[in-house]
Amino acid sequence: MGDSIVERINAGLEGAAYLVLCYSSSGVTSPWMSREWMATLARQLNGYGVKVLPVLLTGGEPPAILADVKYADLVTDWTQGVSELLQAIR
Repeated sequence: MGDSIVERINAGLEGAAYLVLCYSSSGVTSPWMSREWMATLARQLNGYGVKVLPVLLTGGEPPAILADVKYADLVTDWTQGVSELLQAIR
């Protein structure tokens, strides 16, 4: 028998120190993607040692709740954006 995909996702989220939220002009509206980043944000706000790191891929706006969070901009300058993401992880 195979593993439960939901259990595997949950285990990954519980063990993660960071969640890199990549958003684009298509948004972040897929049900699974939304559940993953919202669950991680809730864990962050509840004091768990996890951070949501937004990354802009192709334009668009961050989710409203993350509008005041600094994000790595890979549209304007890929190299600088990746550098900022790596700095946030270190």
